[in-house]
Amino acid sequence: MSVVDQDPELFEIPPDKEKELRHIWAEHIDADGDRVPVSKVVDIFWNVGYILGNEYSKKFVEELTNTYGESVTYDESKEPFHQNMKKKLNLDFFKNLFRILDKNKQGIIPAENLKKILSQLPDTDEEEVDAMIAAIDDDGNGEVDFNEFYGLMCSE
Repeated sequence: MSVVDQDPELFEIPPDKEKELRHIWAEHIDADGDRVPVSKVVDIFWNVGYILGNEYSKKFVEELTNTYGESVTYDESKEPFHQNMKKKLNLDFFKNLFRILDKNKQGIIPAENLKKILSQLPDTDEEEVDAMIAAIDDDGNGEVDFNEFYGLMCSE
C-alpha cells in the first residue's frame, strides 16, 4: 500500500519502513550520538517514500527547529512527522475529491450539485443542507470553490 492510499487518521509507519528509516537515520547521526541535523530529516523520510511536499516540509522543519533546535532524535521527529503527513494526506484526499465533483473542470462546484450530494447523507434534511451551503459559499455566488469546499469538509 502506498502512503497516498492510507487513511490519514490511521497513518502509521509500518515496521519494515520503521526499520529502514532507523537504518538511514543511523547513517546521518552527528557527533552527539543519536541526533540528526533537522535539515536532513525530510530527506531521510523521503528516502523511504514518505514525501511531504514543499508546504508541509517547511512546516515540519520549522516545528522541529523551534522545538528541538538544530538537531533532533528519531523519536522526537516521529510525532511531528505523523501530524504533518496526516494533514498532507487529508489535503490530497480533498483535492482529489474536489476534482471528481468538479465535473466541468472549472475549479468550482455549482451549489446545486453539492446540495444534491449532501442531501444523500444520512440524518440530513434539506434545511441543514441549505444552511451548510450558505455557510460555505462565502461570496454567495452559488458556486463552491476549493477553499470553501475544504472548509466544509474540515468543519465539525
